[in-house]
Amino acid sequence: MDYFRKKHKEAFYPDSNTNISPEDLLELQRQFIGEFLLDNGKNRKKRAQILFESIEEFHNDYSDDLPNGLVGDLFALGEIPHNRYKCRANILLRIVSRIREALKLIDDPKVTESLRFLFEHQFEADQGRLTTKEEIDLINRAMEIILNELKQAFHLDD
Repeated sequence: MDYFRKKHKEAFYPDSNTNISPEDLLELQRQFIGEFLLDNGKNRKKRAQILFESIEEFHNDYSDDLPNGLVGDLFALGEIPHNRYKCRANILLRIVSRIREALKLIDDPKVTESLRFLFEHQFEADQGRLTTKEEIDLINRAMEIILNELKQAFHLDD
C-alpha cells in the first residue's frame, strides 16, 4: 500500500482491533491533513507521486463496466460484487478533481490543452442520467494522459 493510502487509512479508517481513543484518532487525522497540506506546497514530487498513485488506482482498480442501474442500489441489494465502478458520479468527480490537481503541478499549457476535451464535457451523471461507455472511454483517456505527463514531469516509477 502506498504511503498516502496507508496514512489515510490509519487516520480515517482505524482497524477495529486497534485501541485508540477518539482524542488520539483526531490528532492522527490532524497530522495527516497537516502533512497533506504542507506536502502540497513544499514537496511537489511527493505530491505528484500521491496524485499519480491515486489516479492510477482509479484507472487500474475501478471497473469500466456499466451495471444496469445505480451501482449503490445494486451493491446494497447484492446484485453486484463490489461498488468500485468508474461510472459512479462521485468517482467521476474525484477523478476529474485529481486530474485538475495534477495539472496545477505540471503547469504546462500544452498538457492543459490536451485535456480540454475532459473539462468541456458535460457528464450524463451531472444531468441525473447514467454514465455512458463513451464517457468511461473519455475518462480513461484523460487518466492515461495525466499519468504519462506526471511520470515524465516528475520522473515517477510505476
